[in-house]
Amino acid sequence: METTRTLPLLDRFAGAIEAHGIEAVPAELFIAIADVARRVDASPIALAVLVDPTEPAVVRERAFQKLSIQIVGRSAVVAVADRTLLPA
Repeated sequence: METTRTLPLLDRFAGAIEAHGIEAVPAELFIAIADVARRVDASPIALAVLVDPTEPAVVRERAFQKLSIQIVGRSAVVAVADRTLLPA
């Protein structure tokens, strides 16, 4: 479901931050995180901060943390909601 697809993405993003810093995270990971964040209606402010290269790295990392929590928590709700739409 939604959660199983987003957890590896969040892990890859966090791993890229840990290995090389947020400045070196590939653009495709930013795009993927932004897509998921929008789908689950995560904080648009945190998303804007995350993708803004003029923000300090620590602020962007905190924005990623906030978005990660929201994505994981809301993905479970989305997955359950999607299940209820399946034919019985």
